[in-house]
Amino acid sequence: MGKRNGRKTQKRHLRVVPSSQPRTTPSAPDAEMLAPLRGPLRADDALAMFMNLSGLVEAASHRGDPFYRPSPDEPTIETLVEAFCQAKFAETTAALTVLRAMVSDDVLRGRIARELAGRRHPMPDWLIGLDAVRVTSEVMVVSHELGDGENYIFTVELQSGYELTVIAYIDHNLGSAVKDAFVVDMGHAETVDRYRNGGAEAAGLTVAGVDAADARATIEDAIDVGMHILPPPESDTWPLARPLIEWLLRLLPAGGVARERRLWDESECRVLTDDFFASPEGRDLDPVERSIFEPLLWMCSNDPMRWSPAVVETIMLYLFPRKVADKPENLAKLPKVLRAFVKYCGRVRGISARGIAETLVAIDHLEPEYRDEIARPQPSAEDNALMLAELVRSQMNVAEPLPESPLADDLSIARYRADFAEMRLESAERRAGSWENLLSLNEIELPDEELDVTGVADDIVEIVRQISRRCDECADALFDVEHRTAMRRLLSRVATADPAVFRRKASVDRSAAAIGWAVARINNSIMYNGAMPVKDYLAWFGLKSTVTPRAEVMLRAIGVAHVTTPTYSGALEVGDLDLLTSASRRDMIDARDAALG
Repeated sequence: MGKRNGRKTQKRHLRVVPSSQPRTTPSAPDAEMLAPLRGPLRADDALAMFMNLSGLVEAASHRGDPFYRPSPDEPTIETLVEAFCQAKFAETTAALTVLRAMVSDDVLRGRIARELAGRRHPMPDWLIGLDAVRVTSEVMVVSHELGDGENYIFTVELQSGYELTVIAYIDHNLGSAVKDAFVVDMGHAETVDRYRNGGAEAAGLTVAGVDAADARATIEDAIDVGMHILPPPESDTWPLARPLIEWLLRLLPAGGVARERRLWDESECRVLTDDFFASPEGRDLDPVERSIFEPLLWMCSNDPMRWSPAVVETIMLYLFPRKVADKPENLAKLPKVLRAFVKYCGRVRGISARGIAETLVAIDHLEPEYRDEIARPQPSAEDNALMLAELVRSQMNVAEPLPESPLADDLSIARYRADFAEMRLESAERRAGSWENLLSLNEIELPDEELDVTGVADDIVEIVRQISRRCDECADALFDVEHRTAMRRLLSRVATADPAVFRRKASVDRSAAAIGWAVARINNSIMYNGAMPVKDYLAWFGLKSTVTPRAEVMLRAIGVAHVTTPTYSGALEVGDLDLLTSASRRDMIDARDAALG
């Protein structure tokens, strides 16, 4: 365990915690529960004890698991604490002492405090005064010039003088989510020096201090983002260390501002495009190659100038082959365009020759596989449905394959239907906004309603009306009157809530497509099991690239977060009945009635 100023391990001192209960021999169930606690306690290993209890709390919380279904036989944090309270041994006294500091629920902390007040087991120094644990370092951020992610590092000191250092890695290729986090029993200087002196791996690294409150807000936000990713990020220590990390984060100052994940607007992208095409790297691109550049830019709208081997892999093997509708011979131009743009961005950003070369080597390495991908027929709707079903099966820990799969003969159809009826009901409740809304839901159609510009800033009224006209034309051509009304309502709300969204120089078509995309996703009219493929929808506007980033900006303006969060049905669950068509309402009513019998 890390010691402050590198002093040697001192002999452990035991102190008495008050208790009135005599020691007894543990029963077999108690002995099983005590086993993982006894070793760290006897070995004077605070970190092992903290990690063991963090893992227990995390396993009992089931946070971020959309497929979790409560079971009377499964432990919760409350039942875990109660079991420790009933088994009155030194090991459970130690565990309760840690949990009192680790959990954030005041009611549960009070229950633990009342129990500890009656115990008298001797405890080691490092378990005394956990409420007095303090941060003893500044927060350092270790980042790389290619920008894939950052390590946040800070150190705390126990009352006994022992030091523990938190390391949290935020992956910007994963939506700026915490991909891994852990605690080491080393001091702050030693930990940071390991990054600085990492030899070849240290090339391109920067180590700098950051405001502690902002660091806390950024890491907590990144933890939340990770809980909305399916499947969630996992490592040997994450998310087992999540409760421990969250406890130590609470020791940092509150009130900070999380790092903003800003999307580039259309005017910024246009300036970048013009500059790239006029540069030595891009001026010789032919018209087809230049046409490939637009969807490439929008796929990287969070930071189109940040390129690394990881970003290149995502673009070449996953996004471009699946998201861009074009002839294979045109798609084959992407590697050339990428090479030119990577060189341009590297020069403008001041990336080292080594960093640029790493990314160019990745393009060379991935090009054969990319060409195979664009030559391969795209999956059918049935293929996609089966893949989604297999993903659901794996996340539900169902050993047998799903019905309709060639391997599905042994699956219990009744069990499958019950599980999915409950999932469908919960999705319907989220789409309705509340259980009360779902119970009172009706099938009344949305009326033919005019665009309401009341409260819309005068300087954006005209652009809002232009966008509305394109939405109207889209609804009339592809959907119906109800979709048209929902588009008008959403557009009006966004314009009223955040006029700046429409002061940016985005094209009318892209803005209208974003509004329509959001409404169609809310009503499941496109995407997974909708009647219309997204590429056909975008093609109506003459677009080849996704409008999701633009739609995300609009939806966040009215308070909708986590726009790309997967749901049971594939629909966006925004909790607003005014945007739901009668067909969506019928589907939700069916889910309600089927589940409730």
